[in-house]
Amino acid sequence: MSTVAELIAQHMIADGFVEGTVGEARDLAGACDRVLTRRGMALEIVCIVDRESDRGRRFNLEFGRLEEIGVACSRYSSTVNGLQLPCNIRVIEAGPGAGSVEDRERLKRLVPPKTLRPQWAFSGWSVDTERQTVSTTMAFNGLFGGRRQLERIVRHREAPEKAPAIAVSRGIPWATVALLAVLAAVFAIEIAAGPWSGVLAPQLGTLIALGGESRFLVIEQREWHRVLTAALLHADLFHLALNGIALFMAGALVERLVGWGWMLTLFAAGALGGSALSLAINPPEMVSVGASSAIMALFAGGLILVSRLPGGAARQQTQVALLRVLIPSLLPLATTRTEGRIDFAGHFGGAIAGAVVGAILLMAWSRARTSPAPLLGRALAGAGILAVSLAVGRGATMYPAYAHLGELVPAAEFDAYGKDPDPVSARLLASFPHDPRSHALRGQFLASKGKFPEAEQELRAALGQPVALRTFFKPELQRSIEKMLALVLAAQDRRDEARLVARSVCGTDLAKGLAKEGLCE
Repeated sequence: MSTVAELIAQHMIADGFVEGTVGEARDLAGACDRVLTRRGMALEIVCIVDRESDRGRRFNLEFGRLEEIGVACSRYSSTVNGLQLPCNIRVIEAGPGAGSVEDRERLKRLVPPKTLRPQWAFSGWSVDTERQTVSTTMAFNGLFGGRRQLERIVRHREAPEKAPAIAVSRGIPWATVALLAVLAAVFAIEIAAGPWSGVLAPQLGTLIALGGESRFLVIEQREWHRVLTAALLHADLFHLALNGIALFMAGALVERLVGWGWMLTLFAAGALGGSALSLAINPPEMVSVGASSAIMALFAGGLILVSRLPGGAARQQTQVALLRVLIPSLLPLATTRTEGRIDFAGHFGGAIAGAVVGAILLMAWSRARTSPAPLLGRALAGAGILAVSLAVGRGATMYPAYAHLGELVPAAEFDAYGKDPDPVSARLLASFPHDPRSHALRGQFLASKGKFPEAEQELRAALGQPVALRTFFKPELQRSIEKMLALVLAAQDRRDEARLVARSVCGTDLAKGLAKEGLCE
C-alpha cells in the first residue's frame, strides 16, 4: 500500500509536476524523499518528506541555504509587466504526528521576510496521517494553496484519477471569425446610417436609433430588444478594433476547447448578464453599446474551462494571458462606453455570467468525454442566434421612429437667439423640429409676447419627445420646460393644471419663480 507521501507525489505528477529539479536546487534532494518541479510562469519546487516510512525523518535544510536556493532558482521564473515572479518552494512532511507544535515552529522559521518584490517564497505543510489533518505556514491555513487536495488524499488514500480526456481543436475557429464579421458588418451599417461625431464615430443618436441600450429605453420604453442589439454596436472604430482583438483571443480559445456552440452560448450569456447589471447600476439616461460584456464572459468562462487542460506551463501561461485582459477590464475607472468612456458595470455583469456558465459546464463535463455535451451547446447557441435575430428585426422596424435623433440643433445655432428671438426661434423650429429645445425656445418667445395658448402648444411638443430629453440632455432641461409650462398655464388661470405640472420642479433649484406664483406648496 502506498504511503500518503507517495500518493501526494502521484497527484502532483498528474497536475503537471515532473521528478527532479534544476541544478541550483540539488541540495533539496538530500533533504527530501521526493523532489518535484513544475515550470510555468513561476518555477515551483515541491520537496516531500515521507515520515510514514521513517518516523524520524524531518526536513533539515537551514534557512540560509534554502534562501540561496530560492534566490538562485528565481532566474527560471518569468517576468510579468516588468515584475520578476518568485521561485516557489513547498515542503510537505507526511506521517503520523506531523504538525506538532515543534514541527510548525520549525517550518515557520523557514518562511522568508515579507518584501515588496520577493525573489522566492516558501510554504511548509504538515500532513498528520493518524489524525488525518493538514496544517501549513500559509495564510488562511492554505485554503487557497491546495489544502483541500491534501485533506482528500490523507482521508481517502486514493490514487489520482486518470487524466481527463481533452481534444483541443487546431483548426480555424470559424464561429469566432463569423462573429467578428458580423460585428464589422454592423459597424458598416452604423457608418452608412450617419451622421458622425468624429472619424468613423457615429453620433449618439445613431447608436440609439440602431439599438443602443439605457435603463430609460429598456425599462420605461419597454424596448427589450436593446439588451441584445447593444452588444452588436460600437462607439467608434477604435472601440471595434479593441473588442475585435479581445474577441479573437478569447473566442478562439473557448471555441477550440469546448466547441462553437458553447462559445456562442457564453457570448450570449455575457451580453445578457452585462445588460442586466448595466441597467441595474447605471443612471437611467446612460446609453451603452459594445460587445465588451459578452467578451468578458468568454474571458471569465475560458479562465475556468482551461483548468481542464493538463497542469503545467501551457495551462498557467494561458490563464495568465486571460487574466492580463480580464483584470484591467474590471477596474472601475469610468462609467459608460459611449462618449469615450467604459461601462464597467456591463463588464462585471458579463464576467459574472461567463464565470457561472463556465463553472456549470466544467462540473457537468465528464472526465471521459473530450467535449462537454456538444449537441446541447449547439442547441443553446441556436436559441441565442434566434433571439438576436428577432431582436435585430424588432430594432429594424423601430428604426424609423428614432432615425431623427441625429437632427439636433448645433450649439452655434443658439448664439443668435438673444439678438432676434422671433425669426431665430421660428427658423430653428422649422429646421430642427425633432429637437425639444427648438420647441422650448419658440414657446419661450411666444410666452414673452403673451401668446399663451401657442406657447403652451410648443412647450407640450417639447415635453412630447422624452427619448431626446432623457438621453441627450441633463434633467434640468426638462424641468425648465415644465416650469415654463406651469407659468403659462397659471397665466391662463388654469392653476390646478399648473400645480400638477410644477410638482416635479418644486423642491429643486428652479422652484423660485413657481413659489412666488403659489404653484409650489
